[in-house]
Amino acid sequence: MKRKSNPFQNKKFIGTTSLYQLPITRGKKEKEIIITPLGKTITTSLTQTHFDILQAIAIIYDKKNTNGELSFVFSPYKVLKFLGHEKKTNHEWLINKLNEIKKTDITINSKRKIKNEKVEINLSANIIDTIVVKKSGELKTPTKVFILFTQGFYRFILQDIRIFMKQEMVKAIIYLKHDFLKAIARYCLAHKTRNLTFENLLRDTGYQNVAKSLKSRIRKELLNHKDYFLKNFSIEIRKEGKKIIIYYNQNNSIAFDYTYLSNNEIQEKIQNLQKNEL
Repeated sequence: MKRKSNPFQNKKFIGTTSLYQLPITRGKKEKEIIITPLGKTITTSLTQTHFDILQAIAIIYDKKNTNGELSFVFSPYKVLKFLGHEKKTNHEWLINKLNEIKKTDITINSKRKIKNEKVEINLSANIIDTIVVKKSGELKTPTKVFILFTQGFYRFILQDIRIFMKQEMVKAIIYLKHDFLKAIARYCLAHKTRNLTFENLLRDTGYQNVAKSLKSRIRKELLNHKDYFLKNFSIEIRKEGKKIIIYYNQNNSIAFDYTYLSNNEIQEKIQNLQKNEL
């Protein structure tokens, strides 16, 4: 009998569907409530670069804990290298970005169908709770960083559909130059399948009400990158007459975990952790 392949092999957890399907990042202090067919969110001052960092940590961490909490220990040098950062010793830039994530409150309200059951997913919390930097040597160079995610964010992860992705695909997203291209890639890849017009893509990614000049730029860059999107993500961008249509079916470099934990099950996990700490 042929052994069934493991869909999660060589893939690591990098986020959830709601996190990437809803337009959270905007890079502006002014907040905007955005409602799409997939849910409701409030934009933040975070950018796709912040998501790059979180995904890089999720890929190349040294130590991870998911027993009642979510935390990572990682090398800042390795994260900067993975990001393709020109200065791989620019630890201050990385720590500043992590602190920006720590200060930002995320609001998400979406509905999901998990195991034929409609589930409401809510998040109103910061992502990061604690950041600890270990330094060594005379120059006090950061060698290790510990980050602990908030329990609110951890609960959200356990209730949402989790995405697992291969390292090469995460790098392909990070290497995109423009924030809006990264947002579009992450949006599509957070689905099993997605076929929609350019106008609906703008709506779902939070670019519906931006200036006409920015819409034109997004359109131009999307067409310029159609070969890159097809090769790296299996996202097909077609120009059909005057319209642009986006077609996507799940790439083999991605897997989804639909395991749903109820509030009682999550609470039990957290209580077990607290007992172990006593």
